[in-house]
Amino acid sequence: MKNEIQKVFVHQITEWLTHENLRPLLTRSNKKTLAETSFDHLVRWYPQIAIDGRDSYGLDIIGRLENSMVTVKARDLLLKHCEDFLGTKLELKNRLKKVVHFEHNTPVDVVKRKLLNLDIVTNKNVHLILNDCYNIILVTKEEEKLIRKNGLAKSGEYYQRLVSIGAKLIDEVSKKDLILFIENRLKMSTKRK
Repeated sequence: MKNEIQKVFVHQITEWLTHENLRPLLTRSNKKTLAETSFDHLVRWYPQIAIDGRDSYGLDIIGRLENSMVTVKARDLLLKHCEDFLGTKLELKNRLKKVVHFEHNTPVDVVKRKLLNLDIVTNKNVHLILNDCYNIILVTKEEEKLIRKNGLAKSGEYYQRLVSIGAKLIDEVSKKDLILFIENRLKMSTKRK
C-alpha cells in the first residue's frame, strides 16, 4: 500500500508544481497560506507513509522501527531502557517512544526547495527527488538537540546532518534484531502484574 500512496503523492506534487494557478501559491511573499501548507504536507508525509499505508508517526515503537532507519545511539538507548525496565507493556512502549525522536533526515524545506527548483517537472523527476536520501530516521533526543544546535533544523543534506551529530546508522539485520529484542521484552512485560 505504501508504494501506491507514494505514487499518488508524487502525482499530486507534480500537479501542484505544474499547475499555473497553484504554482505561485507554493512560495510565500508574506505569511504562509493554507495552499502552501497543503503542499508542504504532501512533501512531509511522503517518507512517513508506513508499509500498511498509515502515518508512521502514529505507530507504536515497533511500527516506528519497522518504518525508519535507526542510529546506533538510538538502538543502544532503546536496548538500555528495555533491559532495566519493570512495568507493563504499555508503559514500556510509552517509555521507548519518549527517549527517541523521529526525524526527517533531509529537512522538508530542503526537499521542497529542490522540487521548486526543478527545471523540468515530471512525475519521474519528482519521484527521484523524493527518493534521494529522504527518509525518517530514529535518533536519540540528544542527537535531535545537536541537529538544532548545529543550525541544521531546516537545512543541511542527509549525510551532512548525520556527520554533524556523529551518527552512524544500523543495518537492516541489526534493526530486525532490535525489533525482535523489543518484541520479546514487551511479551515479558505483559506477563507482569
